[in-house]
Amino acid sequence: MAIMFRVTSCDRIPAKTIKPFEEGRIPQLQICPNPHRLFRTDKETTAHRCASTAELQAGLQKIQANLTTIYTEIRDVDHYQGLLVALTYYSLSYSDPNQVAGTKLLDSVIASVTTAFGGKVADGFAAFQGPSAAFGGSPCAAGLLIKLPDGTCNIHPSPAGHLLLAKAIEDVVGTLPPK
Repeated sequence: MAIMFRVTSCDRIPAKTIKPFEEGRIPQLQICPNPHRLFRTDKETTAHRCASTAELQAGLQKIQANLTTIYTEIRDVDHYQGLLVALTYYSLSYSDPNQVAGTKLLDSVIASVTTAFGGKVADGFAAFQGPSAAFGGSPCAAGLLIKLPDGTCNIHPSPAGHLLLAKAIEDVVGTLPPK
């Protein structure tokens, strides 16, 4: 069983939010609930739609700094020395080179900070990549994202997508006995 903490921004979370950790449970944090906005190509994002290297780097540096702050809080303030596992993001389109490159950049930041704090990394990118390949690189067409009434998908995983992401975590952590 896991303990889920939702972090609604990329900012520092208070220590009281992540206490206490229960034995046999893995604390989970959802950080930056919509990081895919860094790599979208619509007008809702940055002035240059993240085409600017400076804007992209600034976004990645903010995520790196905030994740470092969060992990520092967990390790140094709360003195939690148990298992940390980060699940990297999946691409919203494995056929779009910009989407793939952006997701890989984000995932590399998550992986480097997590491993620097002694954590492990579960590969959400690969979890969706294989099944999406049979559908032209589309996790939506593969049924891995929640379908909308108009036939498109939002960015959140469907039940099938959740199972693949859980399997990626299980591959890194192993199975835990039921509590």
